[in-house]
Amino acid sequence: MKHAFILTAYRDPESLKRFIGQLLNIQDSQIYCCIDRKSESMAAEILAWVQSEAKTDSRFNNIRIIHDQVIRYASTDHLNVQMRLIKE
Repeated sequence: MKHAFILTAYRDPESLKRFIGQLLNIQDSQIYCCIDRKSESMAAEILAWVQSEAKTDSRFNNIRIIHDQVIRYASTDHLNVQMRLIKE
């Protein structure tokens, strides 16, 4: 059985790395993550980490990171990005 995980993030890259690592331990997991566009340094760090890890661990090829959308607090942005990730 495949599992898909939809994540949104905007801070604390170390926690996101640990969480993604835990999710990857689930067989056939797919991870779709949107990092808020305002969090440019976090997005760069996570993208570099995923690319680096994918060289030695094929599970990291099952991660899709997007970071081209601003997610405003208390708006429909959060729902919209989740729907976008579900479509992918």
